[in-house]
This record gives sequence, C-alpha cells and structure tokens, in this order.
Amino acid sequence: MVQDGQTEQPGIGRATELLREAVAAARAGEKRQARSTLQELLSIDPDNEQGLLWAAALSDSMDGAFWFLQRLLQVNPQNAQAANILSMHEARQATQEATGPDAAMVNAAVIEACAEARKAPPKPRWQCPLCLVEAVEPPRRCPRCCAIPTINDLRVIASNEGVDEKLLNEAVRDLSKRVTAEPSFEVYFTLGLALLNLKRSAEALGWLRKASETRPADRSVRMVVHLLEQRKLILVVDDSPTVRKVVSTILEQNGYRAITASDGMQALSRFNECTPDLILLDITMPRMDGYELCRVLKKNPYLHKIPILMLSGNDGLVSKVKSKLAGAADYLTKPLDEETLLDALNSYLLPAGTETTH
Repeated sequence: MVQDGQTEQPGIGRATELLREAVAAARAGEKRQARSTLQELLSIDPDNEQGLLWAAALSDSMDGAFWFLQRLLQVNPQNAQAANILSMHEARQATQEATGPDAAMVNAAVIEACAEARKAPPKPRWQCPLCLVEAVEPPRRCPRCCAIPTINDLRVIASNEGVDEKLLNEAVRDLSKRVTAEPSFEVYFTLGLALLNLKRSAEALGWLRKASETRPADRSVRMVVHLLEQRKLILVVDDSPTVRKVVSTILEQNGYRAITASDGMQALSRFNECTPDLILLDITMPRMDGYELCRVLKKNPYLHKIPILMLSGNDGLVSKVKSKLAGAADYLTKPLDEETLLDALNSYLLPAGTETTH
C-alpha cells in the first residue's frame, strides 16, 4: 500500500488535554512539570496560541519569554495579549533600565493575559469547507468530518481513514445543487475536495478540471489535476456494494482512480463518460452477467484491447474456462487479497503516462 510519507499530527483533543495539564501544574506551583508539558504540547502543535502564552509566562528568562511572545505574534499578528505585553515592556524600557522589576512586570502581565485568554477563548479563524465546523487554527484533519481540508498531498488524502461519510455526502449533495446556480471556482474546488476525501478521485477530477479552467493561474489545482490524470482508471463492476467499496478503496489508496457499476448494463453506460484502462468484472450479476458483458466489449473495435479481470467467489475450473472463452485476461477469486489484486494490475497495465488520459 502506498504510504503518505508523513506523520499525522495528534488531534486537537490531545493538545487541549496537554494545555489543561500544564495550566493545572502551573497553578499548583509545579513550574518544572508545567514547562515539560508545554514543551510536549508545542512539539505537536507549535502554533497553539494559549500554549505559547503560558510558555512565555513560565519562562525562567526574559529572553525566553520574549521569544514565545514574538513567536505568538508570528502565528497570529492580531493577538492583543502578546502585542500589549511587548508594548508595555518597550514603554518601561524607555524610562527604566533595571531588568529585575521589568521581568517581574512582564511575567505578571503574561499570567494575567493567560487568565483572560482562558476566560474568553479566541474567536475561530478557520472553517472546514466541507462540514463548516470552526476552529481557532487550521488543522491537518477536520475535527468533525475528519476530512483532509487541503489538496496539498493526494497520498495523505488517500490514506486518511475514518472520515464521516454521511457529512461528506451531504456536502456533495449541497455543492452539486449549488453548481448550477453558483458556478464558481470555490464550488468546483470544494466539490472536488469532498469527492477526493470520499475516495472518489475519478469524479473529483472532473470538478477540479473545471476549477482549474476557472482559475488557470492557480498552480496547486493545476498540479493536482495533472497528477490525477496520470493515474490509471479502473472500472469495478460488481452487484455487491461492499465489494465495490472495498475494491475501490484499495485502488484509491494505491494510486489508481476507480469508477464503479452495479451490473453489466450500468457498466456499458459508463463508457459514455470515459474509457477505463482496465476492468474488474464480477461474473454473477443481474440484467447482464460478466460473461455477456465481456463478450460485448471484446467485439467492440474501440474497446477490445482493454484488459478484463473476472471476479468470482467460485474457484471452479469451469468458470475459469468460460472466462477465457469470453475474452477475459485473467480470473481472480473473491474475497480479493490486496497483494494479489495489485500484482494482477501491475501485470496487465502499462506504466502511467504511456497512454492517453481519460
């Protein structure tokens, strides 16, 4: 399976827990424990504003306190507490050179600011484009719908598990309605982002293409479109929703695009939209079974070269022979083993970029 190459940061919940422990230790007079806990907090969430403020308050040196305050202003230039404290220090320096009283003043001011920050939590500065939940800082993963809210790394999105599919499907429905009434870069892009997080990159590609056409100067969207176009497109035909879901997820997580159909008739309609690079075809289906669909495709002069891998829960010799006679390239037994499936795909697909995109 493709690895995302990055370590996911711990969630917002863990950061909140560490901040609570640090504040409790500070108030109990255990400054060393509080500093250690804040250090752990800032290692996993270096932009945590309250964590930086408390670290400044508990710093054992003026330089350390100022470093945390300046870092806080880098994270949020509008942070009034940090700006006010640094202004107080500058004003005091203009009239007094003694550093001892000044240090006490700064620490007292920071502690007071921490207390005020605890009473009035910062206003949210980020909103998930998919489920609309708000957060103070942009997270790597939405705390509500668990989606990856950016398209900076397709591997991270593909490997992200546990998304709230109900919320994301609601977002897709709402955005699909807005597309007609409000065609814009934002709607196209957000719809593509939602579909990517649902492991439906083949559908996402179409909307991201529209977004790129609407705003051609956006290099990040243009690059994602290019990367998606390089992925091989696999058509998964099976009457079982579970099989379609499992196989599609495996494909998406390993750098393929997947489209699905529930039977042979629906599969034929998919060819009006695109031409897949390979077909995974169940044998036993309603309306048109796998054998019949395979024969139809092999008689088509434009489609006959597409490799077809038959899928069946029956490992019998007769089924394998009938599949070969219908024109299938290979026969895979369900339940599918991920390694076996990926080996089969590698055997029958040309390297990415050797064929035209779809």
